[in-house]
Amino acid sequence: MNRNKFVFTDEMLNNTPSRKDGCPTDLELDLRTTGCEQIQAAGGMLKIPQMATSTAQVLFQRFFYLQSFLKFNLLVSFLNVY
Repeated sequence: MNRNKFVFTDEMLNNTPSRKDGCPTDLELDLRTTGCEQIQAAGGMLKIPQMATSTAQVLFQRFFYLQSFLKFNLLVSFLNVY
């Protein structure tokens, strides 16, 4: 298995698709934080194990390092994590 598929470079972390689409850095950080908070809240309400909730948060973050927040509805993204 090629480890490079799972590790993001500094270039990828600093030049996300959202930033390339004109999303300000502070807004992107707020969306990432809010996304993880919402996933955590949903996991608690649904009584999902913390390991599953944490995995959902990682998948959420990884998805938005490859796709732009400006091209995807955040609510739909939350619903698809579970």
